[in-house]
Amino acid sequence: MALEPDVSTCGYFWSIAAQTNGCIRIHGINEQTRQPDIEILNVLEQMGCTVIRGADFIEVTGAPQLKGGFSISMKRWSDQTLTIAAMAPFADGPITLTDAAHIRHHECDRIAAICTELGKLGIRVEEHPDGLTVYPGEPTPALLDTYDDHRVAMALSLIAVKADGIRIADPGCVSKTCPDYWDRLSALGLDVTLS
Repeated sequence: MALEPDVSTCGYFWSIAAQTNGCIRIHGINEQTRQPDIEILNVLEQMGCTVIRGADFIEVTGAPQLKGGFSISMKRWSDQTLTIAAMAPFADGPITLTDAAHIRHHECDRIAAICTELGKLGIRVEEHPDGLTVYPGEPTPALLDTYDDHRVAMALSLIAVKADGIRIADPGCVSKTCPDYWDRLSALGLDVTLS
């Protein structure tokens, strides 16, 4: 029996394509999956990306300028809340994420964590009880904390794809989900230095 890829992890790679105006195709998955994080494809399209849904692959191609100016409910696919939040500074309008209060009780308070780290980057962000609003901005160099949370670390990597001078503390915490995450980013041609 073949196991399909973990869509939560796939989301980071599709988002890298979105951030870089690049193209990433992942095989062994299609939109009929029961994994709720597949919803990210609809949001990537809303942000201006092109998504090709094949019988045994999904391909995402980014856009020169990501679109914002919308609000989305993360209730069914909350693992991608931080992913969208990390892309939001590079969109052309604010993005509000709602219905995600429960992620305050995961490995860390993920809403507070991403708001704090975006703030370190000089990004305007408003924290809400059930989510956040992120405004467009130019991240400034900073050392970012991961809170020993794999989702925080992988989301923050999406900012580093687009902004210089981003350092991520405790990158090894990604081992819970994707132990070779940083190697995979390097294989895509991204400049990753582990120390």
